[in-house]
Amino acid sequence: MVGGETGVPSQGVGGYGTASEFGDLTGMTRQEVDDFLRGLGAEIRTTKGGYLEYEFADRSRVHIRIDGEVIRTPAPR
Repeated sequence: MVGGETGVPSQGVGGYGTASEFGDLTGMTRQEVDDFLRGLGAEIRTTKGGYLEYEFADRSRVHIRIDGEVIRTPAPR
């Protein structure tokens, strides 16, 4: 979940596209998360369900739900 404290994500597990290259986003504000993901080259859109979807060039994705839950989708193989 995206929290309200300042932070920078740790290293992720990797191997599944850009969305797996960084760790937990907890502790970052929504603006910090947005700036961080845009800095990685993500394109942003709002889904029909109201999620923010960040899609990277490798087609991996990060969805942020209205309640702050973060869902990652790996790049297709």
